[in-house]
Amino acid sequence: MKKLLFVVKRICLGIFALYSVNVLFSAINVVIPINIYSISISCFLGIFGIVALILLKFLI
Repeated sequence: MKKLLFVVKRICLGIFALYSVNVLFSAINVVIPINIYSISISCFLGIFGIVALILLKFLI
């Protein structure tokens, strides 16, 4: 039960972090789509995953 709660909490925090990044960086037209792939990257890798998604957005 604790593991399930931990995973659900990480998923919610990942979604919130992606939404926050989208709101903050919308002024410079950096929008990361909130889908299952970006949520899983932000969930498992944390802030480093979000930074990696931002860098990939600039590279592509």
